Amino acid sequence: MRSTPAWRAAADAPLPPADWVRVAPPDPPVRLGVPADHPEALTGFRPDRDVRSPARPYWILAEEVRGEALAAFAKRAGATWKGAATRAPASNVPFALARAYCQALGGDLPSEEEFELAARGPELRPYPWGDAPRLPATGDATPDSPAIRKLLAPPREWVRDLARTDATCPADRPACEAYFTSDGKEIGMVRGLTARELGGELPPLAAAARSRLYRAGPDLKKAEPLLADVGFRCVRHD
Repeated sequence: MRSTPAWRAAADAPLPPADWVRVAPPDPPVRLGVPADHPEALTGFRPDRDVRSPARPYWILAEEVRGEALAAFAKRAGATWKGAATRAPASNVPFALARAYCQALGGDLPSEEEFELAARGPELRPYPWGDAPRLPATGDATPDSPAIRKLLAPPREWVRDLARTDATCPADRPACEAYFTSDGKEIGMVRGLTARELGGELPPLAAAARSRLYRAGPDLKKAEPLLADVGFRCVRHD
């Protein structure tokens, strides 16, 4: 069911209407990510490691937030954003600004689990649209009604999870992750594909693709060129 929920947070000026799609997690939960024995169980894809689907329903924006909406919000909030105020998806968006926008809607950025379940559905499609490894003529959209659109297409999208660079992993879990939100070296999680990746035959299980970007700390300069194509969408819980 698509709607413009009444629980959008009040602001000095109203935020633009938004189309939301409700995602009902499967019962029992499904395992997300890429199996350890899969060819794509490498950097850029999330190993499953018993990662489970969200336990409660949530709403997610049908498309990424547009540049014109973010520009108006940034102006009201006194924030700086260098992107274009157009109807195209906002890109080059700082993590903090993206999260502030979603919180003004009464929600937040999606977690990795929420983003991936929205993209794959309870049947765990390898691509948002189904099994075909190429972008169909109908575009990047889920087969649901209403559809969730542009989940893989650029810009890639922020999720709210952060991974710590100084996590100490036990010998039997060399790829472990520790999430945190305090000061220090933070790596923002990003989901979706770059334009180059989306142009040809897609990698298997592309809906599980993810990457990490430093958003603070001494390696920020290395990440800045990669931030040019990062946008976002929001989620809201009942």
